[in-house]
Amino acid sequence: IVTMRTDWSDQAVFVGLKGGDNTVNHSHLELGSFVMDGLGVRWVLDLGPDDYNLPGYFGAQRWTYYRLGTEGQNTLLFDGQNQNPRAKAPVIAFYDGDQRKHGVVDLSAAYTDQKNGGGGGVKGSVLRGIAILGKDWVLVQDEMVGHAGQSVQWQIHTEAKVQVRGKEADLALKGKTIKAIVLNPENATFETLSANPPPPQRQNPGVTRLVVRTQVPKEGTKIVVAFQFNPSAKPDSLKVVPLKEWPSQKP
Repeated sequence: IVTMRTDWSDQAVFVGLKGGDNTVNHSHLELGSFVMDGLGVRWVLDLGPDDYNLPGYFGAQRWTYYRLGTEGQNTLLFDGQNQNPRAKAPVIAFYDGDQRKHGVVDLSAAYTDQKNGGGGGVKGSVLRGIAILGKDWVLVQDEMVGHAGQSVQWQIHTEAKVQVRGKEADLALKGKTIKAIVLNPENATFETLSANPPPPQRQNPGVTRLVVRTQVPKEGTKIVVAFQFNPSAKPDSLKVVPLKEWPSQKP
């Protein structure tokens, strides 16, 4: 995992980004998922587990449940499928500077033959980088190559009231507001979806899924979303550079 924060006050911008191993005990299929705080509010939340007494919860039905499968996470969903349950996602870059903090995880294995756990499936590269830029922005940048023709859905779960305006969305919670902006793809826009699965699964009252949907072209694509914490910060100041050019420090 990668955790990073701007400071130690209760107003800090904080991000926790998950890599790791989908095979660990009690795991959910959530490689690349993240949580995000700022202005004293949790804007992107993890839903947690469901009822252990649901049929097959630790057996054959485990990955059919919303909170355990990939659909219930703050990560990428390819063709509506779960991640490979045997996948690992290493942290490949980390940086902790005064005005920039970031982590990058390699999610490629999570989306290789998700159904059968490896071999013979769609091969490709999927990387996720998340950066905190000063105290103004959080940048979530996903890069994918080799998944041509697949649909991909970027998503978060939030308790904020969400107002979508095309490529922008206003999030309001506990008297605070932030803005989300789609920087790439150029023709992508925000949508909202329900976060409530069919009963008897646990419901998620007050939770909204904010999503971006696109299709991966032959040459690959980037999905880049920025969260604006400082309303006076200018979006045109953001520079989207390839993840391979993000600096890294040795642990």
